This record gives sequence, C-alpha cells and structure tokens, in this order.
Amino acid sequence: MTASRDGPTLTHVGTAWNDAERVALVALLRSRPHGLTWPQITAEVDRRASASALWDELHPPTLLDGDAEAPELAEARADIEAWRTASRLGSTPLPMSPRWRLAGAPSQYSAPG
Repeated sequence: MTASRDGPTLTHVGTAWNDAERVALVALLRSRPHGLTWPQITAEVDRRASASALWDELHPPTLLDGDAEAPELAEARADIEAWRTASRLGSTPLPMSPRWRLAGAPSQYSAPG
C-alpha cells in the first residue's frame, strides 16, 4: 500500500474492479479469516491484485459446495446493493446487515443487536 493525497491506496490493484471483487473484499474484511487484520487483508489483496483470488485461496471450494455462493459472499453482495440504493436515494446512514459491526465505530455505523 502507498499513501496518496487522499489516503492509502492498493498499488497493484487496478481500476478495473468489478462487483465480484467488491463483494470478496467486503466478505474478507467482515470475516477476517485466520484472524487476519484489515491491514493484513488489504496487503494480501494488493499482493494478488485481487480480493477474489485471496477469498478463493482462503476458502477453497469442496465437492459438496456445488454452485452455491458462500453465505458471507451473498450477504456482502446484498449489502453492497443496499448501499448503492441508499446512495442513489441520498439516505444515510448506510443500511448494514446485522453481522456488520465496526469495532469502535459510533453507534450510527453499527447494526443493532
């Protein structure tokens, strides 16, 4: 990661991020697999230039998975769409699923219960 005028950036991740990459990044940051911290996750994403590649590496599919999307990815996908809708409508704070909690964040940024 490098620091820019606007804050840290992922140097190896290009501007061609799609929804699959966004979904994988949100799911990774929420689930923190193997106890990885957010800085460690972003460094690993940067190293691979892909959040999806890191997700696949840390969550290898099994024969029993079939075509079903992992619940963490489905939840992240739903929240991203809700955030987009809220943004288009100009509403705040952004809606979040109950599992999304930011440690130390003001209560308006944490989901209830």
